[in-house]
Amino acid sequence: MNFLKKDKAIVLFYKSLNNIGGAENLLIREYEYFENIGFYPIIFTYENKILNKSYKVVKIKNIIDLVFQIKKIKPHKIICSSGHIDIYLASIVGVFSYFLHIHQPSLLSFNETDKFAFNNLKKLKKAFIKNKQLLRNIRIFKKLKKRITVLNKILITLRFFFSYLSIRKAQKVFVLSSFSAQEKQALYNKPAISIRGAIQKINKLETNYKKDDNKNINLVIVSRIDINKRISKVIRAIKKSNKKINLDIYGVGEYSSHLKRLINILNLDDRIKLKGFLEERNKTEIINQYDYFVCVDMADFRISCFEALNSKTPVILTKESFPNEDFDNLNCFNYTDVDIKSLINTFNNLKYKNNLMIDWSSVEIKLKKLIWYNYFEKLNEHITKD
Repeated sequence: MNFLKKDKAIVLFYKSLNNIGGAENLLIREYEYFENIGFYPIIFTYENKILNKSYKVVKIKNIIDLVFQIKKIKPHKIICSSGHIDIYLASIVGVFSYFLHIHQPSLLSFNETDKFAFNNLKKLKKAFIKNKQLLRNIRIFKKLKKRITVLNKILITLRFFFSYLSIRKAQKVFVLSSFSAQEKQALYNKPAISIRGAIQKINKLETNYKKDDNKNINLVIVSRIDINKRISKVIRAIKKSNKKINLDIYGVGEYSSHLKRLINILNLDDRIKLKGFLEERNKTEIINQYDYFVCVDMADFRISCFEALNSKTPVILTKESFPNEDFDNLNCFNYTDVDIKSLINTFNNLKYKNNLMIDWSSVEIKLKKLIWYNYFEKLNEHITKD
């Protein structure tokens, strides 16, 4: 393995690579960027189900093995995209520094638990007192906190202790929005750097004029299939909408069987299809075939919605998304709340062939800011200062 002898090796640590999503795509683009500029990226992970042999992947057994492999390679830089507590514990034993990507804000996730420790929800309420959407989320999380058992509260507090130390120890923390940077400051007293990227290049596609003559509205979701994506709400709203709506769902995940049962129970098998995994190379052309791309999961910055715009397909986007100043006056985003009533109202007001009425040349100009190369140039500038 001659790449281990190179003095410009960069370790990219990602705890488990099980499914393709936004964070995994960012990892892949990061790998390709560093490889293209003459570095030697190596991905360290406990589990790899998505990357083939064209990527240099080292499977790690445990934290001690992580320390051993890092000592063996002596990398130029270490960047962690998932598993920040693991990399922190390894850094204490191995005495090395690291950078962090943090993709999902705690206030926009049901899985992330740091917000439940100590009085963190009060801190976050104070930080975002003027943001009605986040205050609504905080109220929801306060109710959820009351249901947490004493044992789980102890475990959550212990995890936060290590999470706090790991984020504080990072040389720099990279996030995808100014909101996320504010959250990291409030929770961990750690400044974070907001950089955004979403697409490989501008796609020169034609707007799809070949729509159904029967004026059905064709929707598409491309996503990891889990409960946080709130796809079941979209399905229930389609059932009650007075529009003729079809939905194709691309992706895999543990929630697929639930969605399949729900579609069957609601007798929507002829209108809603679970299409399985969508290959990256086919994504642009597939999304281009639909009237709208649906993106209603909680996140501060959704890579997939900009990929959809790059496919010349407008997006139905949750109001929980933070303002996209460059795009909000271009009519390419259709904002909605994510309760069933609001989704029904949104679907009832969808316009047939709406994508033909958007100035896609203006959208392209704004998308240029989100090209991955520009993102990683900014990131590389930050990490080379240390």
